[in-house]
Amino acid sequence: MSVSLKLDGAAANPIRIEAHFIPFCEEAVDALDGAEEAGTRCASAMSHANALAFASSVRYWKLREVAAPGNWAFAPSCVVKNLAGAGLKVTGSGKGGAAPAGGDKFNFEYDADIRIQVRSDWDGWYFESAASAPTRNQMDIRITMTHELLHGFGVSFTGLDSSLIPGLTIPWHFGPSGGYWTNWTDVMPWYLLHMVDATTKTPVTDLVRAVQAWQPKSRTVRMDDVVPAMQRDAPAAYAAAQKLQQLLTTPRALAIRTGGGSGDFVYVDTSAANVTGNSAVHLDSATYGAAADDAILVLDTGSYMGRPWNATLGPVLAATMAELGFPRDDDARNKLAAAWTATTADATYLGGQRIDVMQWKWNWVKNGSWTLVNVLLILPLTAAWVALARQDWRVMQVQREWFEMRGSV
Repeated sequence: MSVSLKLDGAAANPIRIEAHFIPFCEEAVDALDGAEEAGTRCASAMSHANALAFASSVRYWKLREVAAPGNWAFAPSCVVKNLAGAGLKVTGSGKGGAAPAGGDKFNFEYDADIRIQVRSDWDGWYFESAASAPTRNQMDIRITMTHELLHGFGVSFTGLDSSLIPGLTIPWHFGPSGGYWTNWTDVMPWYLLHMVDATTKTPVTDLVRAVQAWQPKSRTVRMDDVVPAMQRDAPAAYAAAQKLQQLLTTPRALAIRTGGGSGDFVYVDTSAANVTGNSAVHLDSATYGAAADDAILVLDTGSYMGRPWNATLGPVLAATMAELGFPRDDDARNKLAAAWTATTADATYLGGQRIDVMQWKWNWVKNGSWTLVNVLLILPLTAAWVALARQDWRVMQVQREWFEMRGSV
């Protein structure tokens, strides 16, 4: 299913959404997760037994801050489309007067900005066409879709990795090559630009840059030696990585600064039980779970089970979205658009759904009636999928961009 939304505001560009209702298929995930490359690709609702839905922006632009040309950000296409309607320009990399790649006009001719996947095999969905109100054991599908759309609009993509090095959280990095560390990317995720240490109000980007100050020569440090190398050569960077880990495992330790950088702070739902970073793209359940219009973006789905859907965002959510590139005031939007420029006319595509296509094939193979034919089909289908996944992985390495965590319910 594909739909388009029109953002409110002058010259706003339509947002394209691709949505799929598909069942969970644990067998397909297990069959294909043996290859490392396949495992990195398996980021969908279908790969998490407890996930009811999943969403992500699948296209991003690299933006340069006008007032600080050395600062780069990786922004989701929904943000760029909104700001393009307010005057965001394509000016190239800003290095040596280089012309913008692809021209000076944004190319929005692609199929989707947001991809949403919703489990079709859960019997708790409540639909508007039902004769009665939702029960305590039902969830209004519109609440889930709103939640996922907010992830697609930009409440996602944390850019922090807590799984690669035990005990440390590190920022975006290039994929390890041949067992060696290969260093950092040069962009800051858009969402991360607005996050602070809730206690000290220090921008998280300060910690990220402190970690990135450790710059070993490429392919000189083996992955197993990263921790002792940081402790020996860059103790400040090591301490910053430890601090990031602490923030991501302490409830209410991180917040989003709203009000144009000088207003209130919206707490995110960090917790030791969800150290991957996924909790950092949800509002704090204990703080906002009782507020119906803000509870839409908490991680505890029980907070909105049985609740009716409301099309109006709560004040906390509205302030958060305004900070992330969707201010209601046209003057604020124009000011934000003037503060950044894009380096290219074309978006970077990050995402894939071959795992979902393969799941359908695996279900057919597993349940088919010709046992021998089914067995013979498994190997070539698996080999074909892994080959395609490896091809996409190489393309992403060439682009030298790294993506990490997306939002899910």
